Amino acid sequence: MLLSVVLAQIFGIYFLLMAIVMVTQPRRFKDLVSHLQSDNNAVFLASLLSCFLGITLVVVHTYWAWNWRLLITCIAWLTLIKSLLWLAMPDFMLSLAQKMYSGKAYYVGIVIMTIIGIFLLYHGYNFMLNSSTVVIEVS
Repeated sequence: MLLSVVLAQIFGIYFLLMAIVMVTQPRRFKDLVSHLQSDNNAVFLASLLSCFLGITLVVVHTYWAWNWRLLITCIAWLTLIKSLLWLAMPDFMLSLAQKMYSGKAYYVGIVIMTIIGIFLLYHGYNFMLNSSTVVIEVS
């Protein structure tokens, strides 16, 4: 449970900060995606690092209970799947990213990230505030 709480705090902060940055600097993100090339070494390296992160998250956090922790599991699996798609089909993923970062889809993504961020922050910090016991894990 403690791992879920920590991951909820980390992902909550990340999603909320990314949403704020994407609202305040939309041109920067749109320019970044429009200048990407599928054969770029940076895209390949970012995909490898994201794949490592996805594998790590899937291994350490796979809870399929129907509660807030399921969202963290889904984020882990989506991270892994997305990175594998970038490695296997970079041209397709680049065209998809360019469509997502243009028009209304960009702002819909920001709203979704904001909602997920607030939801995870609520569960990550609400647990800590309402917990009357201190949990210490020793490996």
